[in-house]
Amino acid sequence: MVERIYVHGFLEPGWCDIVQKKYDASRAAFLEWVSYGRPRTGAVFEHMSRCRARFKLALRFCRQHEEQLKADACAKSLHLGEGGRFWQNVKCISNGKATKYDNCVADVTGDNNIAEMWKDHFAGLYNSVADSGFKGKFFERVATTKSSDRLCVTPQDVEAACRQQKKGKSAGLDGLHMEAFVLGCNRLFVHLSVVFNLFLAHCHIPSEFMQTVIVPLVKSKTGHMNDVNNYRAIALSNAVSKIFECILLQYIKTNSDADIYQFGFKAGHSTGQCTNLFKNIVRYYTDNGSHVFVCFLDFSKAFDKVNYWHLFNNS
Repeated sequence: MVERIYVHGFLEPGWCDIVQKKYDASRAAFLEWVSYGRPRTGAVFEHMSRCRARFKLALRFCRQHEEQLKADACAKSLHLGEGGRFWQNVKCISNGKATKYDNCVADVTGDNNIAEMWKDHFAGLYNSVADSGFKGKFFERVATTKSSDRLCVTPQDVEAACRQQKKGKSAGLDGLHMEAFVLGCNRLFVHLSVVFNLFLAHCHIPSEFMQTVIVPLVKSKTGHMNDVNNYRAIALSNAVSKIFECILLQYIKTNSDADIYQFGFKAGHSTGQCTNLFKNIVRYYTDNGSHVFVCFLDFSKAFDKVNYWHLFNNS
């Protein structure tokens, strides 16, 4: 008897679009064959055999093109505007072979040893690009820049920045959660505006204000958990510093023409849109009988190895 095939608790990819009708026809033919006493010859037997062969062929096709069908399903849900279903599919694909914990990273064991390993790894990674004097040039540029209008932060600015923050996020090193500020009163906004204006007036921010907690997160849950390159760093900033950054962000503008081609790390955009656009372009040319030649350029840890002093000098 033909049964539905499940993999890791989920229906076989492509089942509904490719296999379902052939499965129903095969099952109906099987039950008809049983009702006729399971003959080994004749029209009923041949019909049942053909239906089962079509079903098995479709199922074999799905298993041979599993990754492609998963990607197509994600692209289809994104194209239809079903964002929730898209990320649900991505989560199911990514977590199929995931393991939650690993007590050995880069052949290092023990909590303290692993913590020291991460400290050395990130220190070396973020300082892997030579400064080449860009830091000095930046401070020189700031010292010679004159501005007649100094930014003044009002309690209304602080309140608006607090309303934009997200709740339920992890606290920084000071242990204060964002809810303490989002649900704060007007008196709190006044005190924060005074502190922020002092920062701007004296051009100084205390080091405790800028301290963060770096947490390594797994990039590919189906990859090797022991591989140090399979992790990316997430900085947990203090909630009050996020509010200050949000206020400053509205005054920071960029003049780069390349910004219009950016999909990630941009409000209202995502890399999923870029992927969907790419797949639609390829499908358009292939459906019309053309060849598509693609060249991918992958920069290793591009954002981690940016020389920020050089970046600030060109902003």
